[in-house]
Parts: sequence; C-alpha cells; structure tokens
Amino acid sequence: MLNDLRYAFRQLLKNPGFTAVAVLTLALGIGANTAIFSVVNGVLLRPLPIQEPDRVVQIWETWRGEGTAPVAWPKFIEWKQQSQCFEAIAGCNWGESFVFATGDKPELIAGRAVSSDFFSVLKVQPLKGRSFLPEDQKAGVAPVAVITHSLWVSRFNSDQEIVGRTIQLSSKSYTIVGVLPPGFQMANKAQVFVPKIEEGELLTEREDHSYQVVARLKSGKTLQEAETEMNTIAARLESQYPKTDKNWKVKLVPLREQLAGDLRSTLLILLGAVAFVLLIACANLAGLLLARTAARRKEIAIRAALGAGRWRVIRQLIAESVVLAALGGALGVMLAHLLIGLLRVVRPDLEAVHPWNVSMATPIGLDYTVLGFTSLLAVLAGILFGLAPAFTASRAVLSEALKEGERGTSQGVGHNRLRSVFVTGEMALALMLLVGAARRAANVDPMEALRYA
Repeated sequence: MLNDLRYAFRQLLKNPGFTAVAVLTLALGIGANTAIFSVVNGVLLRPLPIQEPDRVVQIWETWRGEGTAPVAWPKFIEWKQQSQCFEAIAGCNWGESFVFATGDKPELIAGRAVSSDFFSVLKVQPLKGRSFLPEDQKAGVAPVAVITHSLWVSRFNSDQEIVGRTIQLSSKSYTIVGVLPPGFQMANKAQVFVPKIEEGELLTEREDHSYQVVARLKSGKTLQEAETEMNTIAARLESQYPKTDKNWKVKLVPLREQLAGDLRSTLLILLGAVAFVLLIACANLAGLLLARTAARRKEIAIRAALGAGRWRVIRQLIAESVVLAALGGALGVMLAHLLIGLLRVVRPDLEAVHPWNVSMATPIGLDYTVLGFTSLLAVLAGILFGLAPAFTASRAVLSEALKEGERGTSQGVGHNRLRSVFVTGEMALALMLLVGAARRAANVDPMEALRYA
C-alpha cells in the first residue's frame, strides 16, 4: 500500500494541471459540507453542557393555542406554586446590560436577572462559591451576583479570593457569591447574573408578558403529562382572572428543540444541498479520471503483461483517488474555516440561536467531530469517484489495449458510454439542486421553480 501511495503521488505530480483541478473541485465540495456540518453539529448534535438536558423544557404562553409568547411574572409564581410535574421551575428576563467598571476601564456587559432556582433547573454547579438562594430575591437584601468563568479570568485574573468581593454594576454595588464553570454560556452572551427582586408591580402586573420560564421535569414525567397539567392550571387561572388570562394556554418546548428554533429545517436543507454539490463534484472527477485512465490503457496493459492482476490494478487506481481526496479534504478544511467565519458575519445569531432562548449558546467551529466527519467524507469521496474508472480500466483486454496504443484509436464505446452517464448524472444533480434552490428562494410550487431554473 505504501508503494501504491508513493506511485500515486509521483503520477499526480507528473500531471499538475489535472491534480490542481481535481483537488480544487473536491475542496469546494468537502469545504461546503464541512462548514454546514459544523453548524449542524453545534446546533443539533452536540450535547448540551448541562445534566440530563432531555428533561429540561422551556414554557411559553400561547394565545388560543397559536404562536408563543413570554410569560407574566405573577403567572410564573402561580405555576411554580401549583405544578407537580416539575423538579424545579425558574424564570428570567430576556437580558439586560450593565456598566461594569474595574479601575479606569468601564465597559458594557450583558447580564440576566433570574429567579433563585435558575441554576438548579439547569443543574449547573458553580466552580466557586454558590448559586442564588430564595432570600436573595427579597426586597431590601444586599445585592449579590454570579459571574461567568470567562469574566472571572479576563477581568479578575482568576482571583482565587473572588467570592465575597464587591463589584460595581451600573453604579450599584454587588457582592460576588459564585463563579460559573467554564463552558457555560447563555444565548445572549450574559457575563453576570443577578437575582430578580420580587417587589412592586412585578408581583401584580399580569399583562407584562416579558419573562422566560424554564423547568426540569421530574423523573418519570413526560412532556405531554406536564403540558396537560399546565393547561389545567391555565384554565383555573382563566376563571380566576378572566380579564387578563382569558384564552391564554401553555406550550412546552424541549430545550434541544428550542435551541434549534426555526433553523432545524433550514440546516437540514442546507446539508442536503451541499451533499448534492459533493455528488456533482464526484461525478465530475469520475469523468476526469475516466478520461485519464483511458489515456493510460497502454500502461495498464503492460502492467497486466508483467503479472499484475485485476485487483492489483484497481488498488493502484483507488490509491490515486484516495490521495486526491486527502489533498482535497485538507484544502477543504481550510476553506471550511473561512466559510465558518463568513457565516458568523452573515448570521451572527447562529451561535446565539434565538434571543428568547434560556438555553446556552452553541459554539460553532472545527472540533474533533467535524474533523472526523471531514476525514470520513474525503475517504468515501475518493472511493466513490475512483471506483468506476478503476473497474473500467482494469477490464482492458491486453492485446486490444496494445493495438489501440500503437494505432492511436479512440477510447472505445465502453468509455464513451460511461462518460456520458457521468455527464448526464452531473447535469441531473445540478438541475435538482437548482430547482430546489429556486423553490426555496422564491417560495413557489415545483413547476414554477423548474421554469425559473
């Protein structure tokens, strides 16, 4: 196999034009697939950095069962008091900004005001200190705060005595009681968390739908059971507060589904589209390799005359395909890195999927899973576009190949037919991709999309 690979490199270096075209074609297909898969991995596949995320749900209000809306704080308190299906239930605001000053460098940082059970719902244990207690939410108590690991490192130099230290947030003093573990990051990039103080209109204003609610199901309880119970509570509150609670129901959304939001279908469509791009690239390369192996029929015939069996010839040609795929995969990874950077600029919300999300942000990049996917994709692509030319070339009859080489005859009916199949398949895949893109972009029916294409 090492001899095959060395020979493959020599052959590719002897044909730099063909090698460059093949590697660039593959890099485009593999790079696009890698970039989109990195987003799919971050949003849909990567485990969330909390314990048992499948039991965590976000709770929304819904008007007559349509759409979703944030929750009024008094209703959240009543849900917390009356529900039996949840191990813990917590609320928070969408997010707010604090002027944070250490020394002469004030800066604006994102934060959230949360209820005392917030970190209990997510089962996030502070790296240092503690999370919030119920008494921290009472009016008149000394303000406290929990900060993220990144803020602790960047602005406090990982001070081991950080717990108990006082900081100024928007000209108000807060005592730091905890530091969150590394990796925990909210969708709004919150750097500091403070308790939501329950006082004044917050406890009585039932029409202020401004807060998010997240809960953890008890072991053995299902989403359907919890949603039924919550709607029973909603019906009870509707009869108790007909002026403000009439026609309001409850909808529960699993955390993973909430994290993906409306991007799930879009990402899967994009993944399918770039898969078509890779298939088109493979069909293109198979045609190029077929033409190349046709030009090498005399060389292959001489190999056979010297004793090389059919499988030996196939292995050599497949080795060349895999080397091409490896080079294309390496260049594709670099291209994917650039595409991911472009995606972050065009769609900055990809890493903070929805501004209403209680859930964590989803870092997108080239981790081991994505690199493993790219490696597997490159190998499969190399085998895919190399098989047909290798089998076709290995079937060459020795005497006919030598005669063709002497008199310069054409490549033969078999080669021309197979090349026509590749070209036809490539055009069919391109047309399917074009029709799908036209339909998605113009939001029209399939026949109208076909006309546009």
